[in-house]
Amino acid sequence: MTKDQSTERAMRLQDYPRELLRSFVPAAYPGFASQQPSVSALYLAAVVLVVSLLLAPLIYTSHQQFVADEQEARAQMRAYFEEALPEDLYFEDAQAHYDGEQPYVHVGMAGEQHHVLIVDTTGTTTKIPDEYERGMLITKDTVVHKIQRNGRTETPEEPVPATEERVSARQVYLDAVDRLKPLSFAVLLGAQFLTAVLLLFGVALLGAGVGYVTGTLQKGRRLPFVAWFNVATHAATPVAFAIASLSAATTVTLRYVLLGVPLLLFMLLTTLGAQACRRAQEAP
Repeated sequence: MTKDQSTERAMRLQDYPRELLRSFVPAAYPGFASQQPSVSALYLAAVVLVVSLLLAPLIYTSHQQFVADEQEARAQMRAYFEEALPEDLYFEDAQAHYDGEQPYVHVGMAGEQHHVLIVDTTGTTTKIPDEYERGMLITKDTVVHKIQRNGRTETPEEPVPATEERVSARQVYLDAVDRLKPLSFAVLLGAQFLTAVLLLFGVALLGAGVGYVTGTLQKGRRLPFVAWFNVATHAATPVAFAIASLSAATTVTLRYVLLGVPLLLFMLLTTLGAQACRRAQEAP
């Protein structure tokens, strides 16, 4: 890297806060439109990074609370399976085996909800009775669940867990509970950053595509697609703040506000920025 290139990069880093503010000023968009697309792409990624770092303490607090809730939920699930699953129930060759009296029925609390567990490998019981809103039925080769989701009752089925040898059903489900571990904070923050970047580039490309196609139908000089992309990436700045802030939204209404208002601002900045670019082209 030459000295001039290093100086230019340093100046860009120093000017980044100013460039961030200028993205809200349509008059600055002719300058953005003439730059390389890679510069605009890096700018947009940097915006997401800055916002993610600013929100990191809040995301960390929410993550820690989520981890604590998950640990409590796992402890409750372990206690339920230890109490509900009979010791003599085991899985072998993808089939359930139980020599006790059937159907075996256990009604207890799974967390804060009543839950029924039924074991019947004879084929007599094929569904969870209507009197139970939630539960699990273990037949010879199928595990039937009964859950409430979005106000509806669903009964998804899955095969009996396949094991290499004879294994206690209680141990199988306890091991499954132990494997339910939340993502680490670093992985979560990285995943949110990548998701936000992909969403923003999608928004910018969509805005650039719509603007370019619309521009071909208008009279006068047309902006090339690269110029539209540069305009859209800078206009997406408020959307970057919104997407990165969604994790802090505590209500559905706040989510709509955090995303709806920046999207409207994105469309306004894209339109006004493109108009400023056309005026700059037509200027003598």
